[in-house]
Amino acid sequence: MFLNEMHYLAALERQKDLLREAERLRWLQIAESGRVRGGSGRRIVGWLGLQFVSWGRTLQGYALPHPLEKFPDVSH
Repeated sequence: MFLNEMHYLAALERQKDLLREAERLRWLQIAESGRVRGGSGRRIVGWLGLQFVSWGRTLQGYALPHPLEKFPDVSH
């Protein structure tokens, strides 16, 4: 491999590292801004929580009775 190729590959790796770091910092800023202001992030999490509770209640309505309740007690 020639020296120029090595420099080019090293520059590509450096660019990938910088992009990953920038993305990580962007996600950190988004997370921190949601915590400090309590903006739409809390509303989304609240709505999602209500949906899970609603879905859980619906699924419990479809639940079968406990299997042990079907059989008589034979532990005399």
